[in-house]
Amino acid sequence: MNRQLFLISCLTAALVLPSPASAQAPDPTVDPTVQSCQTYARDLYRQVKEIRQIQLIDDVKTHRDRFENKVGSQFISTEVMGNGRLMTQKGWQNFSYLCLLESDSKALYFRILSQPTYEKRAAPATPIRKKVR
Repeated sequence: MNRQLFLISCLTAALVLPSPASAQAPDPTVDPTVQSCQTYARDLYRQVKEIRQIQLIDDVKTHRDRFENKVGSQFISTEVMGNGRLMTQKGWQNFSYLCLLESDSKALYFRILSQPTYEKRAAPATPIRKKVR
């Protein structure tokens, strides 16, 4: 239950917090699209005090799909879906994510979706409420 509440608070923060510019140097071993998503995600979750660090994993399970179309009036060049992990006081927690980019160097949207795709069971989309008797 605590994990579900934590993820819900993270998702809420993703919708509410602004995205300031990042001052971190890019990692040359990570694909530029994943690096852009990671920079955007770190900036997005910077003010969430429960999260100490966020790291996106660039591996064979990371999917990059060229969209190259508009969503409303916003041009989206690439959709990236993959796995990551975040450090909290309780240790590392794994998740999967969705990131939309305007270009390889400019992420526009980042959202934590659930537990990573390589774990057997996925987190429920909504919190489970216990029945009161």
